[in-house]
Amino acid sequence: IEKEQGEIYTAQYWYDRPEHSPNQAIGGIEYAEIKRIWEQFKTDYDYALRNGASVVIDGGATMWEIHRYAELKQLSQVPPMKYAEVNTEHENFYHDAGRTNCNLIVSFKLESEWVDNRKTGKVVRGGYQRGDTKYLVQCNVRTEYSATEGFVATVVDCRQKSDLYGVRFG
Repeated sequence: IEKEQGEIYTAQYWYDRPEHSPNQAIGGIEYAEIKRIWEQFKTDYDYALRNGASVVIDGGATMWEIHRYAELKQLSQVPPMKYAEVNTEHENFYHDAGRTNCNLIVSFKLESEWVDNRKTGKVVRGGYQRGDTKYLVQCNVRTEYSATEGFVATVVDCRQKSDLYGVRFG
């Protein structure tokens, strides 16, 4: 699509999540296919950071799931020590963007918060949950839709301009 400032390029990566056993091939796709999807994503991401002004990843939780499966070959019953390398590599995706002039935007779905096997009534960001993730990015924004306001974006925190905390756009 031609735009005034330049061109928009898209890449899509499709797969079906497992319904029953998370250690089965994801949605019937064999490990080799998931690995191929992950390697293509890394190639595309690197190219986009070097050549684009902004990169948008719609589905950060899905990216994390594919990354884990591609590197660990399973999604559950993984010993914690095996996560060290994949966690570091995943965090480097954020660092890589920070070393360029490219904007990185990653969306995550919200999930119910659970404590002691019970829902708390609150929602939290799904996907990669390392506690320091919010410090890897410049700004965390929560988007939502309400019948009265329509789509609204609320700044959760912003390292560049702290007075934006809590500001709602919509």
